[in-house]
Amino acid sequence: MINQGLAETELIGNLVAAPEITMAGDTPKAKMRLAVNESWTKDGEKQEHVSYFSITVWGKRGQACADHLIQGQQVVVLGRLRQERFPDKDTGETVSYIHIIAREVIFGDKPKGADQATSNDSPAQVAEPAATPESETEESPF
Repeated sequence: MINQGLAETELIGNLVAAPEITMAGDTPKAKMRLAVNESWTKDGEKQEHVSYFSITVWGKRGQACADHLIQGQQVVVLGRLRQERFPDKDTGETVSYIHIIAREVIFGDKPKGADQATSNDSPAQVAEPAATPESETEESPF
C-alpha cells in the first residue's frame, strides 16, 4: 500500500534572472525563475509556448546556484511540487500558488556571449542531500 503521495518534476529551461539568495536563519535559500520553452508543428505551422516556474533551492545547493548561475543559463531542475495557499490581500479569497523545491540542480550551458571567466569554475551538478527546513514558509508571490 502506498502511504505517501508523489509530486515530483523534472524541468529543463533557462533562468529568467540570476538567482536571489536570502538566509532563513543560518540556511541559504536561493529563489530563481525558470522559463521552459516548448515547440511543435500543427498543420505545418510552428507553435510555441513558454511556461515559467518558481524554484527554491535550500542550503549549500542554493548558495552554489547563487554563486555560479547567471541569467539565461540552461539548468536541469529535479524536485518536488509544493502548493501554497494564502488569502488575497485585496479580496480575502484564497489564492493557490505552486512552486518547485529543488533537490538537484544540474548546471548547463551559459548563454552565448556570457563571460566564461565569471563561472568561478562552476560545478556541473549540485546535488548533495540537504534537509528542507520543516518550518519552511513562502512569502506571497503577489
